[in-house]
Amino acid sequence: MWLNQAMTPTTGIDPSQRQIMQLMPLMFIFFFTQMPAGLLVYYCWSTALTIAQQYVIMHRYKTENPIDTFIGKLRGRGGAVPAKG
Repeated sequence: MWLNQAMTPTTGIDPSQRQIMQLMPLMFIFFFTQMPAGLLVYYCWSTALTIAQQYVIMHRYKTENPIDTFIGKLRGRGGAVPAKG
């Protein structure tokens, strides 16, 4: 969920709202401890598909995203991986 929120564009969000949104993944941990396993599987699968969809869209429009930035840091480039194409 953290990655999903990091990839979502944040226009017009004030700092207090941003802090609450950063705490949401931690709150969901406690919410999902009492939920059925099927709901947890649905939530994880939906989040994974959303991250993949957002990555493809951001990669297609050649915008910087957290995944490419992280991969760039792992490879020692210190920044985003340049887009191919």
